[in-house]
Formats: sequence, structure tokens, C-alpha cells
Amino acid sequence: ATDYIFRGFSQTDQGPAIQGGFEAEYKIFYLGVWGSNVDFGTDINRAGNVETVANMEIDWYGGMRPEWKGISFDLGVFYYTYPGGLESWKLDYLEFGTAASYTVFEKLTFGLTNWWTPENSGGTGYNDVVEGSASYAFDQVWIFSPSLSALVGRQWGEKSAGGFDYTYWNA
Repeated sequence: ATDYIFRGFSQTDQGPAIQGGFEAEYKIFYLGVWGSNVDFGTDINRAGNVETVANMEIDWYGGMRPEWKGISFDLGVFYYTYPGGLESWKLDYLEFGTAASYTVFEKLTFGLTNWWTPENSGGTGYNDVVEGSASYAFDQVWIFSPSLSALVGRQWGEKSAGGFDYTYWNA
């Protein structure tokens, strides 16, 4: 990717990212792992030396994806880890996700997602995120399945004075 953007912020200092993952499914249940390079800059470690804050993110997740009356749900738990990251930044955190989506006219899908963590990255307290999305799937062209999508999200948290309350979007 040309940039790894997470909820409106570059995780690679506006640089390229190499990402990949693996997911296993059994009926409605799933387990997965996903990873990317990150660039959070440098800081002083406990020994007083300049050290990279983090250069890798590995996410572990699992959950279930049931359906009911045409509505697709996703209930999951996600653990974001930053192996080798600067310990004083307290980057690793656990997050819970709930989502529902509904497809209208076979091509138009609307979704609503909530993310919540009791202790966000950096030890900044609880964090809550709500996202609304819409996508339209065009007819397949050769091997491609083109689509048009948009998302708007709102994030707020316990320590909002640190800039954690904001709205983001993408199209």
C-alpha cells in the first residue's frame, strides 16, 4: 500500500506499507492474524537512548459472523500488538468490535460498526468508535469486481484532551 491509514491517521509516516494476513473459518466462527510495517518515529528509551517506537504491527483476532433475516453480523475480539516496540509507549491493546450490514437491491450495502476498548494504545483509557458505511458493487469486469464505497467514523475516548475525539472519513 502507498500508506497505512488507520482511522484517519497514517501508521507509516505517510510511507508505503507491506501488509498480509491469514484467516481460518469454520461455519460462522473465524480466527486470524494480520500484519503490517509501521513507523511511529523515535523516542528516548529508559536507558536514555534514542530508539524506534515501533516498526511492526501484528493483530490477532477471532469472532463469529452470523446472519439473521438478511442482516450480516460480525462480533469479534482483536488484539493489536507491536513486537519490539518501545515498552514505555504501552502500544499493545485489546479491542471489541460489533458490526451489522444489510444489502439492498443485491448491489448496495449499508453497514454500522462499533469498536470499543477498555484501555486504548498508549494507556489513554477507554476508546469508542462508531462507523457508518455504504458500498455499491458494479458488475464484474473480466477478473475484477469493481465497487464504490464510503465510510464516516467518529472516535472519542476517556482522555479526549489528547486529541482522541475526532471524525474521519474515506471514499
